Amino acid sequence: MRYKIFQIFIIFLIVQTTAAQRVDIPKTLFYYQPAASVFGSEAVWVNPAGLSLYRASDVQIFADYYKGDFAKSWGTVFTRDGFGIAYRKVHVADDTDYKEYIFSGGMKFGNNTHFGLSYQYFKEAPKFYRKKHLWNIGFIGKLSPKYKWGAVFSNLNRTTIDNIKT
Repeated sequence: MRYKIFQIFIIFLIVQTTAAQRVDIPKTLFYYQPAASVFGSEAVWVNPAGLSLYRASDVQIFADYYKGDFAKSWGTVFTRDGFGIAYRKVHVADDTDYKEYIFSGGMKFGNNTHFGLSYQYFKEAPKFYRKKHLWNIGFIGKLSPKYKWGAVFSNLNRTTIDNIKT
């Protein structure tokens, strides 16, 4: 029964998100990993379900070096027992910098499936990102020891940008 409810939920999410307009997140200081392979503190940024794969504590601080400047853009993330908190500041020349907070958690859901939820808040940002709230969920599953799958559904609250529901 739980598996059928899970299937219906996934189908609902796919139908909801296929018609939605995408919200592009700033790409500076961001992890680029497949949704199925992420774990640890990187999961906070990519797929919160990965927080439940390894329940170790972790702290990361990272910064960029760009055009002779160090740490104009920087971020930090802390994870423990399947929960994560992150912050990043992305410098934007001639505009307001992005200041973003993420709170996320992950848990095991069944034998080979992991579920995660994250909340992103842009405290300061240029244009329409300012004061935006985004809810995201992610899943990771294992088909066999060699094959995993992952999915992330972003902006579930369908925030309004320029008077348009995204």
